[in-house]
Amino acid sequence: MISGRLIRPLLALALLTAALGTVPRARAEILEEIVAKVNNEIITLTEFEARLELFRQQISRKYSGDDLDAKMEESRDLLLHNMIIESLLVQRGDVILDMEKVRKNLLDDFKKQQKIENDAELDKLLNEQKMTRKDLLDTLVRLSIPQEIINYEVRRKISVSDKEIQAYYDAHRQDFVKPERVTFREIIILFEEVKLESREAEEVTPVSGARDTITEKIRDQKSQEKVEAYLQKLWADNFIYVFPKYGTAEWKPTHAVQKGWSEEP
Repeated sequence: MISGRLIRPLLALALLTAALGTVPRARAEILEEIVAKVNNEIITLTEFEARLELFRQQISRKYSGDDLDAKMEESRDLLLHNMIIESLLVQRGDVILDMEKVRKNLLDDFKKQQKIENDAELDKLLNEQKMTRKDLLDTLVRLSIPQEIINYEVRRKISVSDKEIQAYYDAHRQDFVKPERVTFREIIILFEEVKLESREAEEVTPVSGARDTITEKIRDQKSQEKVEAYLQKLWADNFIYVFPKYGTAEWKPTHAVQKGWSEEP
């Protein structure tokens, strides 16, 4: 299922594509300048510039002027780095997933989210945005598949033992304590106002009641290192070439990948 969180950047990208003009991929491979090669796939200059522009729109809410320009320059390498990782993960999806079925489900979810009742309405929307159905499907795949591959190949395989849960609980016991509460009630006896105080003792959530929360926290901690190791190996096991004027194919530690593939790098 594609979430609402993913729909918003999709629509922003659709509007951006309309503004910049969409270059069909087949022609782009012949006519466009290439920024990077990832196995048999390419990242074109138009794609890279479109992503830079989308990123500029996102961070312009926080930066302006020279600060905005500096942030853009600082982020170029990492943005390209993330685009390469996206390509690697989508290619991995082609190997381990039924991508024809995935694309169909993504398109159905998109139509449902946007309240598009039929293909004629979808085609009308795409024409307004100067997008093809392939453009839309490629964007939906890019927004959803990388995180799905991370979840499937890394996160779901992370186990958390009872011993780890207990150790975390013991080390963070204060996080599971509800503090003492004091309440006052006012009553009137023979025209005299009396305040009655009642106290509720502090309450400690037992480890059994906190198990799910603790498990997710431990899994999050473990996944940061494991995802980084997984992506670094994926990078090393595939052919990557970045044309020198745009950067290098050297691996860089990645932290923002898990925050969302269309957000700030």
